[in-house]
Amino acid sequence: GGTPSLAPVDTIQAILDTILHHPLSPFVVDRSVDEAPMEITMEMDPGTFDIHKLRALKGLGVNRISLGVQSFSDSILTHLGRQHTTRDIWESVKMLDEVFNSDADQSLNYSIDLISGLPGVSLADWANTLHTAVNVMQPSPNHLSIYDLQIESGTVFGKWYDDNDQNVAERTSRSGTWHSTQGVAPNGGATPPPLPSDEEAAFQYQFTAGYLRAKGFEHYEVSSYARIATQSMESSYPNDTVSSPWRSQHNQVYWGYETSWYSIGLGATSFVRDQIVARPRTMVDYIKWVQSGDDALEKRQPAKSSDLDFLMDVALKRLRTKEGLDLEWVERRFGSSFVSAIEKGATLGVELGLATLSGENRNTSRCLQLVDSRGLLYSNSIISSIFVELENNASKDQPTT
Repeated sequence: GGTPSLAPVDTIQAILDTILHHPLSPFVVDRSVDEAPMEITMEMDPGTFDIHKLRALKGLGVNRISLGVQSFSDSILTHLGRQHTTRDIWESVKMLDEVFNSDADQSLNYSIDLISGLPGVSLADWANTLHTAVNVMQPSPNHLSIYDLQIESGTVFGKWYDDNDQNVAERTSRSGTWHSTQGVAPNGGATPPPLPSDEEAAFQYQFTAGYLRAKGFEHYEVSSYARIATQSMESSYPNDTVSSPWRSQHNQVYWGYETSWYSIGLGATSFVRDQIVARPRTMVDYIKWVQSGDDALEKRQPAKSSDLDFLMDVALKRLRTKEGLDLEWVERRFGSSFVSAIEKGATLGVELGLATLSGENRNTSRCLQLVDSRGLLYSNSIISSIFVELENNASKDQPTT
């Protein structure tokens, strides 16, 4: 994560060697299993690597690249504070093609990040962005991660688009006005381009889902799209069973039911053996912790303060995925009353056609799914209603004083 393409190859090699080969490493790679090779993804920004570094990283085992494109507009990239240009993007893809498509037994597997809801970007502009990503980039990416721009207080964008001096995080509208006293505008002080309205941003999201589905991508998580193997396997989400082979193996670990993961580095948070393990967040504390040789500065906490918190965390993540939340798992782990609470909380969403309850009258697993794309668009509202019912149900089981 971060931008490891800025790190020297020797540093990346030392990290991978320690993870994969050190005798005290918690990871075991079973080389005897005849299956797809272990996925090693590296996040890279255009303009932060050359072909020599790329070849070296491939030699270390890196076989999937996540390229931080964000936009195909130089002016937008400048507004975002990105250091790369569109020329850097095209040169990066050319190098990826040359390095990873040079072997007969390996093909290029890469993903790109894009940001929707950007200031000054019309629907026509956004449609052209998607067209460029899918049809113009050659070779085209097998995976897209598309995130909606979030305006947060204290950030540069938060200062640019402060709405009548109110806290940006508390605004209900994406639109705002520029106050010259709040910061430096991206174009040197002139009025910055307007943010799209909530309605325009929502339309961009729905357009994205429909466009990419038509182009043969599976919308397998609220912000994640993976190419389906052939055009004839286009998804009819949410009722199909097609699963793209290009899904991010890494990201799916976070969305599992009872999965674990290790995170290494400054401020990294792991979830191991039912514990949250948070490493020091400041450089001074982190260096002290590393030099101490023990985990004295690591903050170990119970995985969740209660079963309810754990269930809510799982529900939040699973309802953002194509497969949705397995209600039979909820019943086995927490009991039927929590299933009833979830179904009650989702009632309005189901009635409005934003969510579906499957498996009630069939020999299949009972599951709650949010419909693509309108259900995912309103996921926060639906999930909030479910949380209210879960909390009400949990309070009934609390002893009275």
